Amino acid sequence: MIHPQTDLRFVSEAVGHGVVANAFIPRGTVVWVRDDFDLLFSQEEIERLPPSYRAITERYAPTVPQPLSPFFPEQGMAELEVMRSS
Repeated sequence: MIHPQTDLRFVSEAVGHGVVANAFIPRGTVVWVRDDFDLLFSQEEIERLPPSYRAITERYAPTVPQPLSPFFPEQGMAELEVMRSS
């Protein structure tokens, strides 16, 4: 789940879209935690998607190296599974 005081906005031609704060978020605040609404696809699943969906997934979904990083455990929540504002 992403922090409620964030928006997806167009930043620039060079950057494209990005997540930006829409209000002050104190340094160190947890701004994202994986929950049941987040999807995790294997490379094989991405390759089986129709081309239009595959292009969207490849552009906007983070790539997770194998084996899975501690930020994307296969089961449950990890203590490290947060993104903090900087």
